[in-house]
Amino acid sequence: MRYYDKITPDGTRDLLFSECDQRSQVTKTLKDLFDTQGYRRVMTPALEFYDVFGKAAKYLPKETMYKLTDAKGRLMVLCPDCTVPVARLTATRLKGMPKPIRIYYNRNIYRGFPQRKSKSVEINQVGIELIGGSTVRSDLEVIELAARSLEKISQGGYRLELCHIGYFKAIMDSLDADEDTKEEIRFLIEQKNYASLTDILGKAKENKAARALRKLPGLFGGEEVFEKAYELFDENGARECLDYLKNIYEYLQELSLIHISEPTRRSYI
Repeated sequence: MRYYDKITPDGTRDLLFSECDQRSQVTKTLKDLFDTQGYRRVMTPALEFYDVFGKAAKYLPKETMYKLTDAKGRLMVLCPDCTVPVARLTATRLKGMPKPIRIYYNRNIYRGFPQRKSKSVEINQVGIELIGGSTVRSDLEVIELAARSLEKISQGGYRLELCHIGYFKAIMDSLDADEDTKEEIRFLIEQKNYASLTDILGKAKENKAARALRKLPGLFGGEEVFEKAYELFDENGARECLDYLKNIYEYLQELSLIHISEPTRRSYI
């Protein structure tokens, strides 16, 4: 029998002295910034009932969760995500709290990656949730805070990627394919598996949406990407999503949080 008493599980590792100090320094910097912006910390359990994540199955496949049972035989998971438990908390204990609610968290999550065995499965997440605010103002606040957070902990060497799920949804809603195929396409794009994406798109009926999906993974860059995106697909609500995203991009430029001339700080759409 083989014993595993001197190694850590796949995807995990021990942190030593300087690594611990560095993590503490980064989290304190972010905590101080969040505090000044009116965000308050919450802590949710490391163990959650599996049902909490049932509606998020499309984004958190059950195969990626670490499962166990409690003394009553109920199915539980090691928390694979921070946003869903915060939503549970907001809908229960914070239900009567005046909105908008500003929350931040700092905790480990546990998520397996069957196709990427070298990837860490124990991930420290520090983040915020802004709940119940006006859409445009809330988005601007969160993105601006994300940029300022990266500015503080990276000394300017960061890349901020902006996207709008509505643009992708508009394309997918126009694709002539069954739901299983659409879900596989979504997963392949998320994993950046472009070779398999090309193969599966060959099964879908050729139309503007299919052509757009083939080019979507390469749609990165600066301000010039907007014109490419408009040309690529502007139907079924896609144009409105791009207009919305462009307004946010221009706002960040006004705040000097986007500097196209510096590669290490180049924005991505």
